Amino acid sequence: KESALSTLAFEPPCVVETKARLFLAQELGILQIGLTLSGARQVDWPDASLGCPVEGQVYPEVVTPGFSLEFETQDQSYEVHSDREGTDLVRCIP
Repeated sequence: KESALSTLAFEPPCVVETKARLFLAQELGILQIGLTLSGARQVDWPDASLGCPVEGQVYPEVVTPGFSLEFETQDQSYEVHSDREGTDLVRCIP
């Protein structure tokens, strides 16, 4: 049986995936084991908001290399954005 990771077009660094998985599990109040990485891509975010600006907040306009990771749990999918090291993480909520 192939792992889900082996079918991804792009695999983020393990440390970024691990930090994003922990971040999302804490946000959702679930166990990390329930999250499956279903997609990932490298992104150059246009500013420090990592693509998820909060209304009324000002962000430094500096290109921030990072990742967009998509996780699935049961029938829901969630997107987590990060910087290159996984030190800044944000979940975009439409």
